[in-house]
Amino acid sequence: MQIIPAEKPKPDDQIFTHLALGVTFLNPSTIVLPNVATTITPYVQVRAGLDFIGTRQGGFWPLLTVSNFYKTPITLPNIQFGDNQYDIQVDGTVNMSELKVLFDFFPGKRTGFHFTAGFFWDVFAGGNFVEVYTAKPFLPQSDWQTLGVTFKKDPSTGDYQYRLATDDKGMLKLNLHTNPFRPYIGIGFGRAIRPDKRVRVTFDLGAFYIGGFKVQADVQQHNNLGGWDTNNLTRYTLTSADTAEFNSSDNTKPLDEFDISGIPVVNSLFADENGKVRITEALNKIKFSPYAQLHLYIRIF
Repeated sequence: MQIIPAEKPKPDDQIFTHLALGVTFLNPSTIVLPNVATTITPYVQVRAGLDFIGTRQGGFWPLLTVSNFYKTPITLPNIQFGDNQYDIQVDGTVNMSELKVLFDFFPGKRTGFHFTAGFFWDVFAGGNFVEVYTAKPFLPQSDWQTLGVTFKKDPSTGDYQYRLATDDKGMLKLNLHTNPFRPYIGIGFGRAIRPDKRVRVTFDLGAFYIGGFKVQADVQQHNNLGGWDTNNLTRYTLTSADTAEFNSSDNTKPLDEFDISGIPVVNSLFADENGKVRITEALNKIKFSPYAQLHLYIRIF
């Protein structure tokens, strides 16, 4: 009788030999489109996903709006617009629709602690992190598209080059823009995949680079005929110099200037040499955004 020696089981090198699907507890979109994870070696795993919490106004997943949290739009009293002051109701949508690819690096073959590097890419909103818009028209219809605040004076002609005005529906809109491509670095706990476990829980803590928040708006441009082009709007990044011109005619404070001296930490980070905080400048100083998430992964094979 011939004895056939038993074959030794082939060692698991974990080179793309396992796959898991995951959900993020604070992101319900991952229930519809789960994240995926696979192993590259026992020391490296990669996770990828497409998250879409929030999207543009009226879009597919409009969850994170101001009125959802406060049950009503926020009222800003006595806002200077044109030659008058108005009580303006504003709402907004937070866009967090992005592709993410994260690489986890483990010091040991079975350790749960890991370093993570990767990126988030805003493929849908193009970096428009927050859209702020008036909840309803605050001007009479006769002033739609014609009344606004002018800025960027041309020194040669004395004419203002741009005008921030309401659109053809009487709405005023602004965008808070960041870099669409955001490198990420952080630490974490837990492996998305362990060959001997079916269900895993992981936690991420880190930050991604956003390059500062920029306030942008679609503005009208002064044309050669001495009027304003209301059909072909220009996407413009507002600066503190621009917002200072909004109220230069009556010498009131700039539109985006606030006194937050009662908040020492914020004041020390963002106040200028005169102790004033200009929102357009302060937002641009925020180069990194924190990230913390809890995930659940189920190994498929």
